[in-house]
Amino acid sequence: MSDIKQLQDLEWQLDSALDSVRDITKQIKYNDVPSNIVSEIENLADELDITYYSYQINDVWSAIHNLESAIYNLEEIFEDALSDVRYKIEELEEEEEEEEVSKR
Repeated sequence: MSDIKQLQDLEWQLDSALDSVRDITKQIKYNDVPSNIVSEIENLADELDITYYSYQINDVWSAIHNLESAIYNLEEIFEDALSDVRYKIEELEEEEEEEEVSKR
């Protein structure tokens, strides 16, 4: 099997894996556990007339946002690998074209 064919097979696998990774990371967007916890805490504090500060809630929202970003950044691992393979394929194809031209 030629190097290009092997790389093309790998490209297909990585492309498929990237789709799967995106499906996996997308789950964080629909995870409402943190917001439910914050809401329940706020409700309980309100029921008991306990004072809480918005910065405390904002700290939680900030942490949730940072977690979401970090999870989405995991996609880059696969995007970079796919990009590298595509670059190698392109490089080998150009080399093959140059060899064909020089044989003429």
